[in-house]
Amino acid sequence: MRRFSAITHEGLVFHENGTVIDVNEALVKMFGYSNRRDFIGTSLLDHITPESRTTMMHHVRSGSTDPYELIVVRNDGSRFTVDVWPQTYAYQGRTVRVVSVHDITERKKSEEELKKYRDHLENW
Repeated sequence: MRRFSAITHEGLVFHENGTVIDVNEALVKMFGYSNRRDFIGTSLLDHITPESRTTMMHHVRSGSTDPYELIVVRNDGSRFTVDVWPQTYAYQGRTVRVVSVHDITERKKSEEELKKYRDHLENW
């Protein structure tokens, strides 16, 4: 996993029933931590805003592999939006979930600006 996860700019988190068992360096940087060990053993819920927890838990419990959005929390407490793409994966002799995490904060800002612009034009 280490070699594979080092070549991607996407954050990767490996978890078992919501407990983080491994992450890549891209995820560590994305969330503003200095070390992978800061994540390992924590609950995914520790890194997700309360309003996104129901969505995440639904996907974890159902085993869904459909992509979805979450609002998550950086180490400094700031919030940002991510796309997550979960998959089931054989890891160190057990079946776990691996989730690809992509920061979509800039895309969300652009979508909001575009909506404001469209609303302004419609009311003009």
